[in-house]
Amino acid sequence: MAEITRTILEKISRSAVFVADVTPIAKTDGGKALPNPNVMIELGWAMSELGTERIIVVLNEASGWKPDDLPFDIRHRRAMTYNLEETADAKTKQAARKTLTRNLADALRANLGEYIENKDAIEPVAGVAAKPDNPSIWATAGETLEHNDSMGRGHKTSVILPDCPRGYIRIIPASWRNGVPSVHDIKNVGDDQIVWPPSDGASAGNYGVCEEGFVHYMHTGTDDQGGIETRNVSMFFDETGEFWILHGTAIREGRHGAALGVHALVGGWARAMHKGFAMLDRYGASPVRKVEAGLTGMRGVRWPGQWQTESPPARKDHCVAVRQNRDWSEEARLGFLTDAYNKVRDLYGFPRAAPEDTRKLLSN
Repeated sequence: MAEITRTILEKISRSAVFVADVTPIAKTDGGKALPNPNVMIELGWAMSELGTERIIVVLNEASGWKPDDLPFDIRHRRAMTYNLEETADAKTKQAARKTLTRNLADALRANLGEYIENKDAIEPVAGVAAKPDNPSIWATAGETLEHNDSMGRGHKTSVILPDCPRGYIRIIPASWRNGVPSVHDIKNVGDDQIVWPPSDGASAGNYGVCEEGFVHYMHTGTDDQGGIETRNVSMFFDETGEFWILHGTAIREGRHGAALGVHALVGGWARAMHKGFAMLDRYGASPVRKVEAGLTGMRGVRWPGQWQTESPPARKDHCVAVRQNRDWSEEARLGFLTDAYNKVRDLYGFPRAAPEDTRKLLSN
């Protein structure tokens, strides 16, 4: 018996939601309702392990008892009621079962949704793997980026993907209500919904189905042999549903050597979050998302300035800001962008910016 009890309690502890029928089966000498004692033991354990928010209690009012008659510690749970006499005929039982099933399904849907969101908010969100020595690029990336193209040789097109200093941002959902959207879904969204790569320093672009999922990229120059390069890429990954955006043209040649385009970088992050979150919302992603924004290859890259004395070089190679949250309101996004912007400023030993400074930067 002790082993059975332990098994039951362990199952309750692992439950997402606990449902208890608290219909009284007796009353005290003083006339108070007495639910089934076994149910009350399990309910007490569930309250301790899960919390009251993940408990649903059910009461058959045909017993003559009302929710207000229940013991105080479960009275406030707003019991879900039904009314079914023991002597009811089959038709009445079927109707009561149908109504109770519908009400329970609605309650479970709400409770499970909240449970999943809470679980997502606690558990670290994992995206696809990055290269061990370069967090700005996914592990499977090579020297070229290949995708399907009906106009290409063998239905394929490739573009050079140089290893270069770059900004990047990753937008990773914790989970999906109906599964990760298909590559076909992403391929066929309207132009106004596409999570575009940054277009600064670019002349044209291309897109297509690829091994990772679906890619959009911009033509950002040529190599020594005249091959087309891309430094600005937006990749959708079919494994996780995340968007990973590269921004190589955020670093460009300035008057005093390679310089960071600060406005283009932070503005690109803001646009990626706006479009990326809209796409995640469209296909039912959890509101819990992880965003990672950073720079790599920055050693020696200068802050933009008219005079060399205004253009110090970055003091180290990279910086990154990471946040996992359920709240991605406009205010929360501005807060994250300010954190990321301050990581960039710290590369150059500059003082921290306030959210209003970031807002002003984005509005210019």
